[in-house]
Amino acid sequence: NFGDIFGLHWGAFMFKSQAPWHSILYTLGAFMLVWAVINMFFLRGAPQPMSLDWQIAEQEARQAEDDCQDSADCGNNLRDPEEDVRYASFLEVLMVPGLMLYSLSYMCLKLVNYALFLWLPFYLSEGAGLEKEDADVMATMFDWGFIVGGFLAGALSDVTTHMAGTPMRSPIVSSFLLLALIPLGVLRIAHEKTTMTWAIFFCGVVN
Repeated sequence: NFGDIFGLHWGAFMFKSQAPWHSILYTLGAFMLVWAVINMFFLRGAPQPMSLDWQIAEQEARQAEDDCQDSADCGNNLRDPEEDVRYASFLEVLMVPGLMLYSLSYMCLKLVNYALFLWLPFYLSEGAGLEKEDADVMATMFDWGFIVGGFLAGALSDVTTHMAGTPMRSPIVSSFLLLALIPLGVLRIAHEKTTMTWAIFFCGVVN
């Protein structure tokens, strides 16, 4: 999302400076190259995963193997935990209760997200009559809202999961999607710039 925000602001700046359109692609490509080099040399490796039960068990098994690798009879007691695992077939996975419903719901959610992300600058410039530079800057509010909404939905779903004693995130996601109808409706009928900006922001929050 930060990359989207930076790219839209950079594009708006280049439009205002009346630079050739292809210069935007060249400069953004150069930024990507520089960032790739920075990641290659300075990005840390992933830390040891210690958040899920199976990850903790895997870490303990690896530690036990390291502790007794010099022992003659220790190796016989170590077994690969995946040896006895039976993997489900594709059809068996499709038959999991609720899987298809969840998949179709997620598909519709992603369609809305990408439609707003890709179509919003065009709508603001062509449908709402804003300048391209202003439309690009206003469209970044969707990404800012997306960042805030991710933290908010995660925190609320953690609360519901703790209260239920089992993963319980669907109520929060469903509530957010229903609430998304409000800013989408406001965006459809609003003509004032400030109102549209806040409607776009809250579209990102609840999407």
